[in-house]
Amino acid sequence: MQHQQSKLGWILVVVAVAGAAAATVGCGDDDGMMTPTDAGVMGTDAGEVMLPSVKRGPTAAAGCLPDAMGLPTCTASVYTNRGTNTVPTPGAAIDYTFTVKDFQTDDTVAGVMVQLFTNNVVADTCVAPDCLLGMSDAMGSFMAHGPANAWYAYRMLPKMGPTAAATVVGSVQYNEPAPAMSGSTVEGNSVSRATLNLIPTVLGFRQQMGTAIIAGAVRDSENQEVFGAVIRAYGSDGMLIVEGEAMASPHIRYFNGDSFPSPTAMFTDVDGLYAVANIPPDRSPIRLEAWGRLTDADMTPVILGCETARIFGDTVTIINIVPLRSDGPADCPRM
Repeated sequence: MQHQQSKLGWILVVVAVAGAAAATVGCGDDDGMMTPTDAGVMGTDAGEVMLPSVKRGPTAAAGCLPDAMGLPTCTASVYTNRGTNTVPTPGAAIDYTFTVKDFQTDDTVAGVMVQLFTNNVVADTCVAPDCLLGMSDAMGSFMAHGPANAWYAYRMLPKMGPTAAATVVGSVQYNEPAPAMSGSTVEGNSVSRATLNLIPTVLGFRQQMGTAIIAGAVRDSENQEVFGAVIRAYGSDGMLIVEGEAMASPHIRYFNGDSFPSPTAMFTDVDGLYAVANIPPDRSPIRLEAWGRLTDADMTPVILGCETARIFGDTVTIINIVPLRSDGPADCPRM
């Protein structure tokens, strides 16, 4: 995924919604285990809501208008490679430009230290050849080197600045595609303290100190956003991370189709966006699963995709959930 400002610019504000609306969404089953019923509903045990079938969000060529019930009338999401999907095949090493841009404003950001992990594994230390350490210059860029087409991960290190807008908080992103040709440019997300400060300004809630935020989008086989998917997150112990009612508890939230968080959404909208807030870093690595009904005729949801992410305290982790991979993480299911 290249930099998608219109899709991710407001994603951090979901933390505010998580705290302000914690009481509006029930905890669901609390047995800590995933079942098809758990995956197919969102709500309290006494009043669970059935998922719609997964649909594709609007594109520039075709809008997605609501029907009489207010649901988007989209085309069905495409999951032709679910279960056979694989990581892109790496090519020869190439040189390309990595540009750091502010998560909210889309401005380039200078003076940010970036650990670029060309093997898509975020390690404790940055050691060649699997990691390149770069510092963004006055234009917000540095020269990168790594396999063409391969997935990479990066970690933006915190940077203190004279203002909140110039202060960078830690962020990590996984499963980013390197370009196919030398001389190309990719972009990475830098999150400012000013963006995080929007949270109390908008809804009077702040991320719990020391916890992690995970955010991203559910995407189908043609890299289109998916409407109608639910997210389940599991800690390293294999136990479901259960929604809590306290402001400091973990919360899973979805967006409203215009890249703005919703306090009441029970599944992804046409922007495909989700976020998980207030996750203790001792639950790392986190397994993220997306579930949904493939067609209107399917009564039981299936797993759409599964990825894992190492998380860090006081850090935003971005990971998109693509169709289930045959070469996916070891603890993800296989078809």
